Amino acid sequence: MTISYFRALTAVACVVALTAGVVARQGEQPSGGGGGGGKPPASGQDGRRGPDGPPGQRGPGGPGGRGGEVSIKFAMKGINRAAEKLMTQVLDTAKRDENLRLVNDMQRGVVTAKGQPLEAEFLKAAKDDAGKAAIKESYRKHLYDALKLLLEAEAFIADGKGEAAKAKLEEVLALSEKAHAELGV
Repeated sequence: MTISYFRALTAVACVVALTAGVVARQGEQPSGGGGGGGKPPASGQDGRRGPDGPPGQRGPGGPGGRGGEVSIKFAMKGINRAAEKLMTQVLDTAKRDENLRLVNDMQRGVVTAKGQPLEAEFLKAAKDDAGKAAIKESYRKHLYDALKLLLEAEAFIADGKGEAAKAKLEEVLALSEKAHAELGV
C-alpha cells in the first residue's frame, strides 16, 4: 500500500514539475540565433516580434494597448492590410496557403475588434444609455456577420473556389462600408 502511495505521489510531483517547466518557458524567446533552424528572426516594422507571433506584433502591451489589449483602430488596420492583398490574389489557386493566412489575419482582426469595448467617441451621437446600447449592439452584430462571411470565404479558398471566395470578401467589404457609415467613421 505504501509503494502505490509513493508511486502516485511521484507521478503527481512529475506532472507538477513538467507543468511548471512549460509555464516558465512560455514567453521565452528561443536561444541560439533567435529562431528555429539557424534562421534569423523575422522582423516587423520595429524589428521585433511577439512570441510565436507574426512580425510587427510585440505581444502583451504591444501596439495600441496596455496589458495585451489591442486598439480597435489597430485591429481594423490589420484587417484592411490583409483584405487589400487578398483581394488582388484570391483567384490565384497557387497562393492558396498565403490566402488562407490572409483570411485568418482578417478573422483575427475581427475577433480582436469585437472583443474590445467600443470607444467613447463612437457613442457621442447617442442621446441616452439605450441609444449607446443600440450602437454597441449594432457594432457587435456587424463584426459577428463579418466573421461568418470570412469563415465562408476561408472554406471557399480551402476548396479552391476563388470566385466564390471573392464574392464573400466583397460582401465583407460592403458590410464594412455600411458599418462604418453607421458609426460615422
